[in-house]
Amino acid sequence: MTDTSQQTSFLSTGIPYWIISVHAKTVLTLDPVPTCYEDHTRVTACSLKGDVSQQWVLEAKENGFSIKNVMSGTYLGHAAKVTPTEPMTVTTNDNDVKFDFEGSQEGGYRLSLIVNRSQRPLAVDLWGWSTQEGAGLAFGRPSVGSNQKWVLIPVVRYRASRPKYTGPIDVGGPFRIRSTETDYSLGLSSADASVRLQRTQLIDTQAWIIEPTKDGYLIKASKNNLYLSKDAKLEAKGLRFVLEGDSAKGYYIIPVGRYAASLQIKKGETGEGALAALDPGRKKWLLEWF
Repeated sequence: MTDTSQQTSFLSTGIPYWIISVHAKTVLTLDPVPTCYEDHTRVTACSLKGDVSQQWVLEAKENGFSIKNVMSGTYLGHAAKVTPTEPMTVTTNDNDVKFDFEGSQEGGYRLSLIVNRSQRPLAVDLWGWSTQEGAGLAFGRPSVGSNQKWVLIPVVRYRASRPKYTGPIDVGGPFRIRSTETDYSLGLSSADASVRLQRTQLIDTQAWIIEPTKDGYLIKASKNNLYLSKDAKLEAKGLRFVLEGDSAKGYYIIPVGRYAASLQIKKGETGEGALAALDPGRKKWLLEWF
């Protein structure tokens, strides 16, 4: 059994989460049929809608968690008196099976079903690496693939009241917005004024101004004075963002009112020229003085 106490210190019991695929940016969703309270109800990966069929609560168990759906009150896993095997379909049931969470909030957790001491754990797997709406889930042999990585975003963290600007960084700039994982930074594309990954260097297309508002920040491209807006595009009127994190390890850049999303790289794109996107999930960025 993996000691996950450090890995899961971010997680809390008793509050609802969205469970978001690192690979597809889709969300674990209970099939909202009239019989969803019964065993063997299908669970799929769908676009974020925010309703209770997509909300899950963690319940603490020894060295792990069970995962309960808010709408049905039933648990992710398999029915009682059933021995799970690969590639059995993942369903919800009255049976509160235990999962071992391996990974981190930044890279995603692998949700490994603990069967018994003699059987290798099985991981919740996005079937066929699908990015399609309503893709199925199955138990598979644990791997390092992103199809088995899931980020848990609290539903209620920002819901009670609008977040207030508290000044977690020295505002102004210009700043560089650099990926914590690679030597790339966000830059303004000269070809189409889009926001893309560029090799980090001292050029004005990578300079950004951070402007505080009463409930977040505006992020402005220094070169053309346009603001980061919906779909991570640049427009005259920008979105406001909450910065969650610290200067040493980086910040999640989270749009106000869309708290399951954050500034990321467009699904399926990597390296030089990859487009920025505002998708469900989390990615950290370093804000460095330019």
